[in-house]
Amino acid sequence: MKYTEEMILQSESGYCMPFEERKGKDVKLSLGYGEQTDPTTGKTYFHHGIDFDVRCYTLAAVASGIVSGIGNDPILGICQTIRYGEYEVTYGHLSNVFAQFGQRVKAGQTVALSGDKLHIGIRFKGEELNPLEFLTMLYGNIQALCHADGGEAATSPNMEMALTTDYEQDRQENHRLHVFVAEVDGETKYVFPVYGAGLWGAIWGYVALNSDKDTVYGVYFSHASETPGLGAEIATPQFQGEFPGKKTLENGEIALGVVKNGKVEKPDYQVDGISGGTITSVGVDAMLKTCLNSYKNFLTNNNEEK
Repeated sequence: MKYTEEMILQSESGYCMPFEERKGKDVKLSLGYGEQTDPTTGKTYFHHGIDFDVRCYTLAAVASGIVSGIGNDPILGICQTIRYGEYEVTYGHLSNVFAQFGQRVKAGQTVALSGDKLHIGIRFKGEELNPLEFLTMLYGNIQALCHADGGEAATSPNMEMALTTDYEQDRQENHRLHVFVAEVDGETKYVFPVYGAGLWGAIWGYVALNSDKDTVYGVYFSHASETPGLGAEIATPQFQGEFPGKKTLENGEIALGVVKNGKVEKPDYQVDGISGGTITSVGVDAMLKTCLNSYKNFLTNNNEEK
């Protein structure tokens, strides 16, 4: 597509690349846009975006916008779409989301965390674009803004942008792990916040463990917009009541989770998923494993960490 004047991205908060390149580590494009060949089957297919080989990278809003979608896609996994004017930018293969549906964001604000990789898809007025062309335009906007402000522009189109935003502050805040300590009948309980995505939007909650940092004392889950009678059942006492007494760790790894209804193989660690709410159940499982995995050092350390 040829870029026209109407396609210039306007943003009151400036511009930012989707993620920051880590020092000493080159970012690799693992899958390009367009027709691709499956290395296993040899069949061709069309890839509607680009993938980067970035594991657990903090992701930023690229401009002023609003979160227009959060979901759990069969191909992209947990994904988030942000509308910037007529553009829609989708991040896929996420491990966590920090900006929820309907939330307004600004350039550089932390909005999500990548999983094992990152998929980026772009649409303009509903028409699909090659994301590399969009990122090139975005980088040009950043360079122009740097020159207009009299600052030094970046010398190459990487992810290290010298814009003044809340990116660094947000990134540091989101990487602080919060553990709440409570006393119940004289016994210590550790409470961990968890966040994720269900079928239609964000899901969140808390997991409380006994003093052994392994046995579940209780859980609380809520959601933004799951289907009543199906995925919304994660917020019911019946579903949450299945968790107390379950174990969190198996051989030092997070094993607490939710499996497809009727498919429990490890009853000490697993809870039956919701009948008819498979995608939401998968979201709860991913939320537990991803978030609790961040606390693994704390959970496996016998000494209380501050």
